Amino acid sequence: MGISYTPNQVTVACGAKEALFLAFLAICNEGDEVIIPAPYWVSYVDQVRLAGATPIIIETDETTGFKPTVEQVASHLTPRTRAVVLNSPNNPTGAVYDNDELRTLAETLRRSDAVIISDEIYDAICYREYPRFLRVTPDLANRTLIVNGASKTFAMTGWRIGYIAGPEPIIKAIRTIQSHSTTHPTSIAQYAAVVAYTPSEEMDRVIEERVHTFLERRAVILDALNNIEGVRCVVPDGAFYVFPNVSGLLNRPLRGGTVCQTSSDLATYLLEHAHIGVVMGEAFGAPGFLRLSYAQGTESIVEGMRRFAEAVSE
Repeated sequence: MGISYTPNQVTVACGAKEALFLAFLAICNEGDEVIIPAPYWVSYVDQVRLAGATPIIIETDETTGFKPTVEQVASHLTPRTRAVVLNSPNNPTGAVYDNDELRTLAETLRRSDAVIISDEIYDAICYREYPRFLRVTPDLANRTLIVNGASKTFAMTGWRIGYIAGPEPIIKAIRTIQSHSTTHPTSIAQYAAVVAYTPSEEMDRVIEERVHTFLERRAVILDALNNIEGVRCVVPDGAFYVFPNVSGLLNRPLRGGTVCQTSSDLATYLLEHAHIGVVMGEAFGAPGFLRLSYAQGTESIVEGMRRFAEAVSE
């Protein structure tokens, strides 16, 4: 059984991005802290700062599957902790928390009164059984905000439809803030979302086929990356990104004698010399990494990786 929400516990926003921003504005005050595991989606940190709070970053890496340990979370919780952000599947790493990890995290989070913000925007693009935070920890529903939207599941990024569900007092505050900013998403996009969210066998089939296609593309891009000297990449369990460690390409000559000192330098180098677009790890709080998307067609991925390999050869 899932958790039921009344209409007063849900509000629709102009994308999941606005839903998150409204949530931070509604719950945070000056002096509050928000725990954010890194690598993180680029907007979390700045949204928290705009809300007057302080982002507290937990650094993770491949050794923990880009997920914070319980000890890390516990050590960062303070009386000033107002919220903890969980993003699964994760952007940029594709990491997915399993049931046991969520249960263990919940045991620690129960020791504080922090709001849990569960960003589940990539929930449908998962290559394993997807554990939802509140299915594992339903007792924390009274202080958990679930954020999702139509952008990823239904490829409706430009339609700007997101939503947030949670305790009625917080949702009421979010609606009040929204009433003085965007008011609501466009009615055209809302009608489109009604069609997308109406259960149907056809829509289920389309989503299943898309996930299968992403799975095939993931195999192609991972194989190419892990065959480039100086690059290593863990297997993502969700979303449509890979997050390779490219530290082995830094501070050594690449084609033409170019030396990149940071992953930001490398991203610029690849754009200028290989004509491929990647995002530097610094944007996600993870220097030494790059984010690549495999939402493109397989032919484009193969060509892009050929250019990547050629550009970073000595």
